[in-house]
Amino acid sequence: MLTSVSRALFKHPKWMEDHIEVARPFDDIKDIDDSKDIWTLPVRIVDVWPVISKFKSEHIEMVIMDAQSGRIQVTVPKKFVAEFKQIMYLNNTLEMENFKVCKNEIVVKATPHPYRLIVTGATVITPEDFPAIPLAGFCFKDFEDVLAGKYRPDLIVDAIGAFQEVTNTNRSSGRLKSITFLLRDARLKLLPVDDVDMSQNASQFSQGSQLSTPTDIMSKATFLSLSEINDITNEIICVTVAEITKQNATRYGWTYDGCKECTKVVKMDDGQLKCKNAHVNQKPVPRYKVEVQVEHKGSKARFLFWDELTVSILGISATDLREQMIQAGHTNPKTYPKLLDKLVFKKKKVFKVKAHPGSNPCSIIQFSESEQLLGNLEKQFGLEEVIRMSF
Repeated sequence: MLTSVSRALFKHPKWMEDHIEVARPFDDIKDIDDSKDIWTLPVRIVDVWPVISKFKSEHIEMVIMDAQSGRIQVTVPKKFVAEFKQIMYLNNTLEMENFKVCKNEIVVKATPHPYRLIVTGATVITPEDFPAIPLAGFCFKDFEDVLAGKYRPDLIVDAIGAFQEVTNTNRSSGRLKSITFLLRDARLKLLPVDDVDMSQNASQFSQGSQLSTPTDIMSKATFLSLSEINDITNEIICVTVAEITKQNATRYGWTYDGCKECTKVVKMDDGQLKCKNAHVNQKPVPRYKVEVQVEHKGSKARFLFWDELTVSILGISATDLREQMIQAGHTNPKTYPKLLDKLVFKKKKVFKVKAHPGSNPCSIIQFSESEQLLGNLEKQFGLEEVIRMSF
């Protein structure tokens, strides 16, 4: 029978709230095992890629990391992809709860953790800010270690090098199925890469394939120094190392007249304002075109920040920034806003650019602040082509 005191307690849930621990503490990835399904993890996505089956269905694989640098692979089954895909991109930080925990018995593993996680209907994934968790980085394996057998054959690692030669190709019905080739590093060590499957979509086996954000800066790009870029005779997509030293003032200012439907330049054509895609505009839309000077090892070049990348850095459109300038009394379009100084990093970065022959400036496609990637590329200077491969 309940006493008067116990009855009183049950009538006051606030008392219970004050004395019952409601929130679960965060767990460490290193402690995960299959003894339970309820885990609460503060993590950063350090790799993410789609897997396309032969029936064209898609699920997502990713690697998450916590502040202690523990890593574990997570599978998002097809039926949950639409629910979570928009927040599953490289370097996003999340709070993740409740999984099915399985032994990590995948033939080729993305992490050495003995377990992996599978998202279920009970899983809760919430974007949260966890600045203490390091940014994603590469895990480069030295060629000498690979050649000496100092690696796990069931574990994916990264290698960086140049194509030396293709040693074998495998074709079926006229289609290229797989290739075998040699990679060369800066110390001229050669590493054979056997039977790379060319029949599958690259995202099915490449750890560099990411969702929602441009991620693998080395993909489909030649590595050139600034001095080599200055000597090219054909347009090329390349990766280089450089430091932005100043913003160049040009006679065109910091914007161009763009199309409202796309990013093409608009001009008068038969009495109408049109772009090359034939979109008709009532008036031009200001879009960013900011020229900067870059330098590295005594060489200089001009790079261009175009509209989409500049908006992502500054957090404001050229139209809105121009309007703020006008409201502040600066009506001349050649007056450069102070905010554009944010584009002068004055720190070495890895840039992916579309380089043009002659004196034309290079268009910046993307850039990376990864110190690890920067260090590895600087050691590789002089190689004709640098790629990232997974083993």
